[in-house]
Amino acid sequence: MIEKINEMNADLQVAFLLTLSEKVIGMLSNSSGYKDAVEAIDLCWSWVENKNISGDTIYQFLDNADETGLFILMQFEENELKMKAWNCIIDAIAFADWKAYIEQGEKYLPAPIESVDEDLFHHFLNNFLEINQGTDEMIYRLIDSLQDNYSNNKIDAIIRK
Repeated sequence: MIEKINEMNADLQVAFLLTLSEKVIGMLSNSSGYKDAVEAIDLCWSWVENKNISGDTIYQFLDNADETGLFILMQFEENELKMKAWNCIIDAIAFADWKAYIEQGEKYLPAPIESVDEDLFHHFLNNFLEINQGTDEMIYRLIDSLQDNYSNNKIDAIIRK
């Protein structure tokens, strides 16, 4: 599974993480930071679709001077399954942010984003599959769908459905 994800281009990888994150974000509807998480996911989709969002703009949802970023808010979660959902959401946003910074040509990234790379897929999938056991086939179908419908020679941009 990881090999197939690593073969995808950056936009497909981000779309993959965001799509699966939307499957678990509802678990956090009663959590502090839920609205910010939804807004950050929406912002990341906007970046995938239009490349009109900066890495700094996305990063403000993860960490900010007011200490109201998602990195801080997730630490207040006590429910183990909800913590796994937070991990998925944070992973997806951080990965999208990393790709946005790369797209901009940024040389200096915020410290938490410097450590992001494709190894994040393992962490994301471990958390996602613990929440959604038995969804391996659905994940493979998503990968195939993204690759079949959004390969570089078919369309230029991924559109959120």
